[in-house]
Amino acid sequence: MGTPVKQEEIEKAIRSVADVDANGRSIEMLTYLKADIVVSEEMTSLPLESLRALHDDVQRAIGNLRKWADAGFEGGSAMPKAYISIKNWIHTRQDDPNSVYSCM
Repeated sequence: MGTPVKQEEIEKAIRSVADVDANGRSIEMLTYLKADIVVSEEMTSLPLESLRALHDDVQRAIGNLRKWADAGFEGGSAMPKAYISIKNWIHTRQDDPNSVYSCM
C-alpha cells in the first residue's frame, strides 16, 4: 500500500486541486490504481474478493473526506486546504468518464 505521507508534507505540497496532479507523485501520495487492480486480479487467491476490498477501501476514504469536509462548524472549517483540494480532485476525476477513477 505504500508508505504513509506526513500531514505536514501534504499541506506544504498541496494548496489547490492543480497541486494534486503537480505534486502528488513527488511526495509519493498517489498510488497507481492499475497496479492495485493487477495485484487484486492476478496475484491473489481470491481476485474478485480482493478487488471488492480495494473498492470498499477507496469508497470509505472518499466518504470520510466528504464527511470531514461537509461537517460545517463541527469540523469542516478545520479541514486543511490540502485535504479539501484532494477531495475536489477525486470528485473531478469521478465525473470524467475517461478516468480510471470513474464508475461511469
